[in-house]
Amino acid sequence: MPNVSLIITPLNPQIKRFYDFLQNIFGKRLKYTKKGLRLYQITVFRELKMLYNRSSAARIDLLEMIREGSYSLYSFLPSERLLGSELGVGRGSIRAIERDLCQAGVLRYVPQRRRYQVLGFEERHLQRILVVCDSLHPNAFEAMRILDGIHAAATGVGASVVLNFINHTSYDSSSLLARYQAQEFQGIIHLEYYEPPVQQKLLSHGVPVLVANNERDEDCPGVRIDYRAIGRLAGRHLVKAGHRRIAMLGGGANSYIYREMLAGLKGALAEEDIFLDAACILRMEHGADVFALLRQLFSSPSCPTAIFAGRDHWAASIYSCCRELQMKIPQQISVVSYDGLSWPAGKDYGLCTILEPAEEIGRQSVELLYQWVEKNSPDRQCILGGQLREGKSVKTIP
Repeated sequence: MPNVSLIITPLNPQIKRFYDFLQNIFGKRLKYTKKGLRLYQITVFRELKMLYNRSSAARIDLLEMIREGSYSLYSFLPSERLLGSELGVGRGSIRAIERDLCQAGVLRYVPQRRRYQVLGFEERHLQRILVVCDSLHPNAFEAMRILDGIHAAATGVGASVVLNFINHTSYDSSSLLARYQAQEFQGIIHLEYYEPPVQQKLLSHGVPVLVANNERDEDCPGVRIDYRAIGRLAGRHLVKAGHRRIAMLGGGANSYIYREMLAGLKGALAEEDIFLDAACILRMEHGADVFALLRQLFSSPSCPTAIFAGRDHWAASIYSCCRELQMKIPQQISVVSYDGLSWPAGKDYGLCTILEPAEEIGRQSVELLYQWVEKNSPDRQCILGGQLREGKSVKTIP
């Protein structure tokens, strides 16, 4: 085949991008003139074919190295430069090979290391899930519902669940990593509680580990609630009912959950040019007396017509305080809450609350882990909202 001369006129942006692409492959042998593009002293198809053959050979060599144990199970491949030097191809070819083997399930990309981890050739199945949690007490309604969701979803994919209580067994990254590598389990779900250093070390070693109901302001794999949307939903519901003087009972200033809820509530009120009075923000700091805070709020001249409680058990405190002060709900004070779990009798009282999707948190946690382990999916997070359960605790103001 003779040398190829490629002449394209007139030159436009698409042709320029094609020229840049060829320039990256052939370097100085590609020259640009005003008349167009000319490719000298090479045979395009022959060179491209040689490039493809080298890349294919490198892919086969890498697979053989993995099969023979040069790169053992769960080990990490070296940098693109070192691996390219070892296989005799450029970094671009190495990137393409790694992406291809990742899609085939032989490798897995670990963002914390910016490296590919060897998974081998055997099919991976999510057979056992380790659920790490704190001790469960009789009133742990939220955790129990999440566990119900985890159990149901695990049963659906044919996996068993092993509970690991952190105050009864060793909880450190080294022991968990050793158990994972011994195939005691194929993935870990932290039930709300987790220690970031342990989490990060496990992730950096390629262990599929996530948090069910992450309540911290930290970006890690798992399922969390959009608490800002919860506050926004509560605010919009109260504004729609005609309320303008609204209060909030929530956690301390350092609580991520209640900071987000408060931001969402303020945002919803600001949409209607309503601004939350600082005196109407009740923070349950450590050791705070909820009844003293409520008595002070309800006896003030600027007593609100409605209050948003960050948890149902705080709504129970509002009901108790109103009985003590002989205030009627919703005639004198309307109440909206969140969770639908921590005060089981709330539904009987007609409490209007935003339901926490606790079981869905558990189900989605297992689904994320399943996709991670069996499908090598890059999806690592799921964000859920809440659903308003209307009740008799909110009065409509004409």
